[in-house]
Amino acid sequence: MAGKLVQRSWQDNDGNKRQTVEIQVVTHVGPDLQFATAEVAKSTAEGLDSSSDSRSSADERQSA
Repeated sequence: MAGKLVQRSWQDNDGNKRQTVEIQVVTHVGPDLQFATAEVAKSTAEGLDSSSDSRSSADERQSA
């Protein structure tokens, strides 16, 4: 989990100065690019089928 501490000041309806400190929680899903780099590639059902076909064809050639 990652987040940051945020301080806010405002004036309420009665004219009083108010202040709050909040923790904003940031949930990282997938690679966190703050600390690393990543390459994102979209796969397709066709791409998955063709890559598995080429591997099975190569396996058949080796066993022959």
